[in-house]
Amino acid sequence: WDLVRRQGPAAARSVFGRHGYLDAGIDAIVAEAGVARGSFYTYFPSKLELVKVLAAEVGEAIAAAVTPEPGERGLDPVAALDRSNRRYLEAYRVHAGIYGLIEQTASLDPELRQLRLHYRQLHVRRVTDRIVSWQRRGLAAASVDAATAAAALVSMTSNFCYWWRVLGEEHDEETAATTLTALWARSLGLAAP
Repeated sequence: WDLVRRQGPAAARSVFGRHGYLDAGIDAIVAEAGVARGSFYTYFPSKLELVKVLAAEVGEAIAAAVTPEPGERGLDPVAALDRSNRRYLEAYRVHAGIYGLIEQTASLDPELRQLRLHYRQLHVRRVTDRIVSWQRRGLAAASVDAATAAAALVSMTSNFCYWWRVLGEEHDEETAATTLTALWARSLGLAAP
């Protein structure tokens, strides 16, 4: 049974990546996973339930990627922001296929839409807290509303990545990373300590 729980999401990721959500069938997923169809349905009543598992995995991976590492606590805000943005861009690249899948299916399922909203709110709160911290230390403009700025900046970055990594816009990696960091820093009035 453990095999089904481990192999199901990995197989689905592969099959969804090749065929998309609508054209991916349970038979292809169980064949890829090397498990019986009945065993599969014990854990995943539908392919939409499997998408929810994948969405939660990606949400956790992104949260881990953008969480500052212990040695980064002393970095100036722009350097910390640059590291966080670069890790987000890399995590999005790795999980782009699932992001596309989540965009496809979130409008179909209220539970998946709620899960998507949950992870967005986590990111917005984390960024809001970071902005407030910078404002208290006199590093970011006090006139900026932290919650509104966080929501807008998170939206800008995730939507940019969607157009780039899922829909195929072409961008240079380094230019994308430095431009995003510059946009964040300027909009917040960030200054190095």
